[in-house]
Amino acid sequence: MDRGSFIIIMKLQIVTNLRKDGKMMKIDILFIKNYVILTIFLFLLGIIIPFSLNKELGNYSYDIYGAVVAIMFIVIIIMLRLYEFYVSITLVMSVYIDWYLGLFITALMMALVLLFFFYVALPLKERRIKPAMLFLWLLFLAITILPAIRGATDRYNTLYYYPDLIFGAFIMFWLGNVIAKDVSSMRRFFQMLSMVGFLIALHIIIQVVTGKFLFLTAQVQSFLASVSDYSLEGATGSGVTRMASFFIQPDAGSAFLAMIFFISLGLLMEEPSIIVKLTYLLQSFAILIALLYTYSSAAWIASIAGLCVYIILAGSMKDRFILIGSAILFFAILFALFQKELMLLLEHTTTPAELLLRQGLWETGWRVMEAFPLTGVGLSRVTYFQVADVYRVPAAFINENNPHNSYLEIGAMAGIPVLLIFLALLSSSLWLALKCWCKASKRGRSLLGAGIASVIVLCINSWSFGIWTFPPIAAFGWIILGVICSPLLVRTLATTGQKENS
Repeated sequence: MDRGSFIIIMKLQIVTNLRKDGKMMKIDILFIKNYVILTIFLFLLGIIIPFSLNKELGNYSYDIYGAVVAIMFIVIIIMLRLYEFYVSITLVMSVYIDWYLGLFITALMMALVLLFFFYVALPLKERRIKPAMLFLWLLFLAITILPAIRGATDRYNTLYYYPDLIFGAFIMFWLGNVIAKDVSSMRRFFQMLSMVGFLIALHIIIQVVTGKFLFLTAQVQSFLASVSDYSLEGATGSGVTRMASFFIQPDAGSAFLAMIFFISLGLLMEEPSIIVKLTYLLQSFAILIALLYTYSSAAWIASIAGLCVYIILAGSMKDRFILIGSAILFFAILFALFQKELMLLLEHTTTPAELLLRQGLWETGWRVMEAFPLTGVGLSRVTYFQVADVYRVPAAFINENNPHNSYLEIGAMAGIPVLLIFLALLSSSLWLALKCWCKASKRGRSLLGAGIASVIVLCINSWSFGIWTFPPIAAFGWIILGVICSPLLVRTLATTGQKENS
């Protein structure tokens, strides 16, 4: 082929590409115009509907209108195919609506809507996959039915365990499998998670600085007053409140922040742009400061363990040295600026009564599990509270409705077989995630390593508090697990030959 013919062919190829791009641009512009029109229409409805329904339905008109607008908002997000954003909103609903406001299963319903869309509206080959380890999941769902029926003593326990923690875990894991088609989609989802963590951290920092709990409800205010706002005890910590934001319980809030910190850290290590790196650095440092104000020793121990895991799973040796240097710098800044808070954390960690009580609760949970090894007492905190009082050891000078350990809680309430299947699900998911990590490129390994480290943090934290049995945080954990071991992600990494297009 001569040079002239080659130039003519290249020009024709460029024109063809421009026409294709131009066509796509017209489609995008048309879609945006329709989106703007729909937004204006909803705004007008926001003015007209409440006033027109107010006379007939009274105060319920605003509730009905809010539900309609929420449904339309969900439809718009799905139409725009902002799947990662939709899942992030679902997780926010699990924290604020389901847990903080106490409405339950809202996030589960939103997750089911998106799964329904994936398996009905999309083409057969697009994201229509079986969840990983389907047999184990089906076995887990089946074997927990009997303990759930035995524990269905009231509305709270009925909705808390099987729909939210067991069936909800399967749905969230499956949803994570579906949305992670490649490393780029995993990156977008992690960016959303990092922003959610940053907003929670900001909420805590604002409360520390101003003394005001934003969006505080009367029910939560009454509960916090009943537990003295989770104030630290002791001469140094008297009157100092442990923060938790919308998680209410400080140990739960700290577990969330410790988990999300590694998501932000993974984005920081993976991002090539210096300006964007500074954004993730700000988010990571804000999360770390908020974690300090929870005064949770278990979360800090889990974070240190997670950091060790992440250093091992970093993308390269250079990244490992950067991580070690960054960790030293972070702790040096904390020691220089937050000496009082660190002293309070150390005092809380070494409080004899706290350690004795936690050990007593674990021993009590172990004795309950030994007494009911096959079936457990039933998935109910009310039932466990009554039964545990019989087997309570002297060190458990306060009777609690759970053993403050997710693994003992599952074993004591549902039986050892359920616990073994649960552990098999966790270990198998992490093994699949490690296989993905081995196939990924350097940037992909930074993100996958961060996801694995965040799950390890949750697993370690669950030894001192029921994290995997705490619905809003368990939802985050199972979705992250589903993302980092997604069959779609494995397929993409295998077909691209360990390369990932950003």
